[in-house]
Amino acid sequence: MDFKKRYSEAELTDLLNWFEAHKDKLPDELQLDEATRFTHLKSTYPLYHDIITLHKDNPTYSAQIHQAFKIRDKLTVLWQGGNAATDQPATLLQAAETTPDYGKA
Repeated sequence: MDFKKRYSEAELTDLLNWFEAHKDKLPDELQLDEATRFTHLKSTYPLYHDIITLHKDNPTYSAQIHQAFKIRDKLTVLWQGGNAATDQPATLLQAAETTPDYGKA
C-alpha cells in the first residue's frame, strides 16, 4: 500500500478485518525494515487499532496508519515464504546479526 494522506473507509475496514483475523497469529517481534523493529507487536497492534478507529479522518495520523499497512504487507510476504525484494527468507525477526552492538568500540 502506498502512502496516502487519507485512506478510504474500505481500505481501513479491510486492514482492521485482516488484523482481527490474524491477531492470534501475530509474532511477538517483527523487523519491519532496517529502521523499524517491533519487540512487542502483539501488544502494539491494539494501539494501532485505536489510532485507525479514532483518527482515520485526521491526516496527522496517516503515517501510523500507513505503518499498519506495512506491517500487514510484511507479515503476508513472510507467511507466504518470504523473499520479496526487501525481505529475507521467512524469518519474522532478523536477530543478532542485524542488531548493532553499541557496547563495542
